[in-house]
Order: sequence, then C-alpha cells, then structure tokens
Amino acid sequence: MYQIKNTKEFGRGLYAHNDIKKGTIIMQCELLVLSQDDTKKVNETDLKYYVFKYNENQDCIVLGDAEIFNHSDFANVSYELVDYDGRKLMIYTATSDISRTAQLFINYSQDVTVNVTQYAVNLV
Repeated sequence: MYQIKNTKEFGRGLYAHNDIKKGTIIMQCELLVLSQDDTKKVNETDLKYYVFKYNENQDCIVLGDAEIFNHSDFANVSYELVDYDGRKLMIYTATSDISRTAQLFINYSQDVTVNVTQYAVNLV
C-alpha cells in the first residue's frame, strides 16, 4: 500500500505504492504508552518530536513505519488512538483519494498544537 522513499525536503517519507481510496486504513501500529514520569523526561529531549499525546498526562511512541509520516497542514492521512481488546493502537486512514506515488502526510497538530513551521508543506 505504501513505500518509504528519500525526499529532498524531509529526508524520508511514506508514499502511496498504489491508488488509495478515501477511508482506507493505511496502517495500524502498536503503541508504547509512556508513564507520566517518562513523558516528562522525554519532553526534555529531542524525542519529544517523535511522540504523540496519549492523554492529558502521558505521551506514547508509535511503533513501526508511522514515525516516518511527514507533516502537512493539508494532510491526506489522519490518525486515531484506539484500544482494541487491551491493545493500544494508532490507526492511520486516508482522508481523501490518494494517487499512486503521492506522498502520505499527517498533520502533526492533530492531537496537540505543535510549532510546525519547519515541517510545513502545502499540497495545493
């Protein structure tokens, strides 16, 4: 469904390997939920750029290829935290039809406000 490629703008990114229809689940990834103490520690390091908000006091690390999504204010993929039979998952879903070879983007500010100036790319 997707492949990892090097990009001039971002280093690496995820790209559609074939056409993807709106509403298609692109991937689901396991989460490593950090304790409150670990969340505080991680947010004092550069790792803070690689975690997602899990709840008011905890962040989580997404395992797998999802850490390679790049940011756009006009993202074509959204994500949702789910608890499925005790498993903590992040589900990534296409928010529009995506053509083969197009880069897949999420909005880094979807769950918490992030200064995305250095990551911003417009798809329009």
